[in-house]
Amino acid sequence: MRNACYYSLEKLLSSSLLSKNLKVRIYKTVILPVILYGCETWTLTLREEHRLRVFENKVLRKIFGAKRDEVTGEWRKLHNTELHALYSSPDIIRNIKSRCLRWAEHVARMGESRNAYRVLVGRPEGKRPLRRPRRRWEDNIKMDLREVGYDDRDWINLAQDRDQWRAYVRAAMNLRGPSCLPVPRCPRPLRVRRCLEDIRPSAPWTSSAPLPDARVPRSRGIDPPAAIRP
Repeated sequence: MRNACYYSLEKLLSSSLLSKNLKVRIYKTVILPVILYGCETWTLTLREEHRLRVFENKVLRKIFGAKRDEVTGEWRKLHNTELHALYSSPDIIRNIKSRCLRWAEHVARMGESRNAYRVLVGRPEGKRPLRRPRRRWEDNIKMDLREVGYDDRDWINLAQDRDQWRAYVRAAMNLRGPSCLPVPRCPRPLRVRRCLEDIRPSAPWTSSAPLPDARVPRSRGIDPPAAIRP
């Protein structure tokens, strides 16, 4: 859905006849509401947050265009930090978390006769299956509150105070989060090469035996040949 909305407006976002401020308003008023429809009940994982950030960065790069490098003089794509500095608004994850907190306050203040409140405080019967339990919506609310400095588990009582809860909502909206996930580890061949460099001695190898090869597997209960034994 979000890609269909984006590609239908791609020509407008890349047009030189429209100003960048107008393109940002188009993104906020047309594309963003389509993406965030029903986000108050979402249970986001780190992978889903990363995909949403990637999509927003793609839209912002289409809006702000490329940048000429001062050193080489070549055109390049804007980095994530440069995009957020030009956008100067809370990113899509901040919007989702603030909307979830607003909806959480609304549900916590409902009476026991409302179905949404009964689903929130109810406990299902039966035996839970094996493996790690899936992340719940309430777990996301607790994590978002922990990010803004609230560590108490009883957040339902906190939601009864509207002024204090709205202060946490504003803090969650204005909190600057990471622009992307942590950098993944280097590929396996590079890690093996670095391991080999670490285990090789700094002094010249004086023995007649060859250098130890870390790539030779050692089977369980079977020692490697004497020629490659360190």
